[in-house]
Amino acid sequence: MKTTDKYPLLTQLRKYKRAIEHAREKVTELEAENRSAQRAVQSKAAALSDYYSSIGAGTRKPDAAEEARLRDGVTEAQADTVVSYSQPWQDESGKTTISTSNPRIEGMLAGARERVERLEEKLRAFKAQRFDDLAAEITPQAKAAQEQMNSALTTLAVADEEWRRVSSLWKPLLATGRLGDAMPDGPLDGLRTMPGECPLPMPVSLIPESELEDKPPPRGKSRTRRRVDYVNNAA
Repeated sequence: MKTTDKYPLLTQLRKYKRAIEHAREKVTELEAENRSAQRAVQSKAAALSDYYSSIGAGTRKPDAAEEARLRDGVTEAQADTVVSYSQPWQDESGKTTISTSNPRIEGMLAGARERVERLEEKLRAFKAQRFDDLAAEITPQAKAAQEQMNSALTTLAVADEEWRRVSSLWKPLLATGRLGDAMPDGPLDGLRTMPGECPLPMPVSLIPESELEDKPPPRGKSRTRRRVDYVNNAA
């Protein structure tokens, strides 16, 4: 039996995000492949250039077998690569500079980057067009999360009360001075949210005024509200 998706728009949102993640991964893979291809050609070509340089400098004798091996290495590395050289007088370092490009990889990389941009634009358009519907799907989940947290806080409050009760039992013994006077701080001493006070996990501007009574807005935040009341509409 086919089940109905309770949150079809959020499911679609996740699909867009996954598609973008996969597209970005492909870009990363192609960038790595392109760097590897460039290093391979440059390394082989540099070795051949060094061979000829040493012959020209008279520091070694020509070696037909070595030259063939080096040339074969360059040919293999250049199979899908375009190589260009700048002569010593064209380079400030006075050395031959080798530049490489792989039309296949670079073309695929350009296409992969374009795909990422296209998917990101689709995602932006989807969020803009379905903003209110997406918010309406999230709101019931926000209310359920709030209820779950308030329930957990209630349980914590009961446990905290028992912890403090047991802690206080040591006071008569501490007064004897035999144990010192140090007791650990309560594990919930820093807890600022009490049971029943957990806010809705949603933008403050969308929370009903009844939820915000006697509660100041977060520091630096405004309570400017949108026209749509998602919480009451979802009730």
